[in-house]
Amino acid sequence: MSVARPLLWILVAILLSACGWIAISALRGDRLPDRRGEVRGAGEIPAAPVRIVPVNASAVDFVCALVDPERIAALPRTSETYSTLVRDSAVLAGLPRFVEFTSESILMHRPDLVVAHPWQGMDTVRALREAGVPVLGLPEVTGLEQIYESIRMLERPLGAEERARELRAELERRVAALRERARAREPLAILTYTSFSGSGWTAGAGTSADTIIGLVGCVNAAAEAGLSGHPRVGFETLLDIDPGAILVSTALRDDSRCPTRDMLLAESTLADLAAVRAGRILALPARCFSTVSHEIVTSAELLMDALEALDRGE
Repeated sequence: MSVARPLLWILVAILLSACGWIAISALRGDRLPDRRGEVRGAGEIPAAPVRIVPVNASAVDFVCALVDPERIAALPRTSETYSTLVRDSAVLAGLPRFVEFTSESILMHRPDLVVAHPWQGMDTVRALREAGVPVLGLPEVTGLEQIYESIRMLERPLGAEERARELRAELERRVAALRERARAREPLAILTYTSFSGSGWTAGAGTSADTIIGLVGCVNAAAEAGLSGHPRVGFETLLDIDPGAILVSTALRDDSRCPTRDMLLAESTLADLAAVRAGRILALPARCFSTVSHEIVTSAELLMDALEALDRGE
């Protein structure tokens, strides 16, 4: 008994650890194959779900690129601001909306598949699974690797293998074209900047903005300064980094306005910034500036257009 009891407790601990790993993996969207290679851990996904609910703008972009609108049951309200696909599609604009990621707001649309990300509410994910709704978690996108992984994870559950192949091929072609255009230009040090009521943030290493800047052959000045993630940046740090160009966002619902650029140009203490003196403050639409989906490539194309316009003196 003295030997068997410790062994029993070790076995229990291993089983509990495995269960915890399964729960975490299912939230992340990891595939947990059984002997038939089926996806487990998030509930059984229908062969071709027809009431799909993507619950954030990134998931919306991926799902809308792979399935027809009639297979989508509802969209998050935030997609109207942060999803390029929704904003540009009259069909998608007519789909039902929900405001909050709660089990009640999702279940009212009778989904047969929910597509989410690991940073979203565990309580809601758990409640949806308890109600029998499969939840597929995608990796957080910071670069091309996570974009291709997201497409791979979705293609089989959505029955969208052909569209996934086409999307990958299109993205690879566009990325290659960007790199070709980048070879014709001198690299520029670019800093992203967002300001709200005097506080400012930038995007360093390990962010989608870092990938966007890299796709156009430029250098992320924040990453070069040793910053990662989305740190707060004051005027003193801006002056210390002194980037060759600053990338900002337009207003959330009005691309004709650019509050951060207005602030940078009006602030006397920043008048000596190289980007301000040279007029190299570039703006992307808010939905492109903050995208964390394959629309990163669209953002890079828009940034490249702006850089080439600068080269031409426009």
